[in-house]
Order: sequence, then C-alpha cells, then structure tokens
Amino acid sequence: MWTAAQIKRHIARLPSGQIFTTRELLCYGYRAAVDQTLYRLVKSGSIKRLARGVFIASHALGALPTPFQVASAKARAFAKEVFCYGRDAARSLGFHQAAGGEVVYATNGATSSFVYGGIVIHLRRLAPRKTAMGDGQVGLVIRALWYFGKDQCDQVTTRKATSAFGRNERLEVTRHAGLMPGWMTVQLLINSFKPWTGKDERKRLLL
Repeated sequence: MWTAAQIKRHIARLPSGQIFTTRELLCYGYRAAVDQTLYRLVKSGSIKRLARGVFIASHALGALPTPFQVASAKARAFAKEVFCYGRDAARSLGFHQAAGGEVVYATNGATSSFVYGGIVIHLRRLAPRKTAMGDGQVGLVIRALWYFGKDQCDQVTTRKATSAFGRNERLEVTRHAGLMPGWMTVQLLINSFKPWTGKDERKRLLL
C-alpha cells in the first residue's frame, strides 16, 4: 500500500504531459510491487502505457508524444541520450536521397529496439565522438557526412551541408576537428571553408 501511495503522489506531482518510466519509481519499493501498481493504474485508466516501461498520465493526454520523446525518456532512464540518426540528419540538410522507412535514432547507450504506436523504433549505438556535439547545427552536419562516408563525402556534398554555416559554426568545427576522421577534416577545413580562411590558416588548423 505504501508503494502504491507513493507512486500515485509521484505521478500527481509531475508537470502535465511529462513522460515517466518504471525505473524512476523503483525508489518506492521492490520491482514486483512497482510493476503491480503500474499495471493497476493502466487497467483503471489513470495512466497510459506508451512503450515498455514508459508511461504518461491519462489526464495529460492531448496529442500523443512523438517517437523521439518516448525514445528520449527510455534512454534517460538509463542515464543515456538519443540523437538524430545520420540518415535523418542528412535529410534535414536537404539530402533527399537519404530517405528511409525505419524509425532510427542514434544513442550513446546500447543498441536496442521497442514498439510504440505500432511502430518499431530502433536505437543504434554510435561511437561517442559521433554524438559529442549533440543535435546542434554542426553536430547534424558532421553526423550526416559520417553517414555518407568517405566515398560520397566530396566537395559538392560538403559545401551543400555547410551552406548555412557562419563564423561561429566554422570555429566550432575547428575546435572539434580532432573528433573527425582525416577525410572529413580535409573536406571541411581545406575544401569547404576556402572563402573563410587563407591557405596558411587552413594549414595551421590541421596541425
């Protein structure tokens, strides 16, 4: 009874529309007791199960959370994050040939998948240096170019990907050049940024 009461209080204190997970409720009792309480709350209609271990209060439901929001909640439960996958980063930059049918997010956690709204959502682990810059403009460009790979990452592709870069974005690229493979560094710092910096400066940035 104490576990059930504490879980109900926890849910009542959440901001409207906030997703919560089983793992954040384990401080209120044994796993079996937490699972049983959540089962009863779902059955009574008090909460809605979005995916395995992920819930939302029924009174807060308007539009359903997006797949990204649900995936983020699952990742946070394990102290991890999710990011835009390279294919979708490329698509956001106008590379329509990067379209794909699967719902995939990059993660710094383990590779896994789950079902939400009848859709299988995949979380694919990427090396830390591929997600180090998050989903900011520079991070998306670098992840998109990594997705294309060395053979497709030519000067035309790189210039299109970086067409919206200003001075701040270019400086951010130079600060994080050590995270990138050599072929990407060459494309970004030597070929694509030619109008921004002189030959001697480009050489210095590569040292």
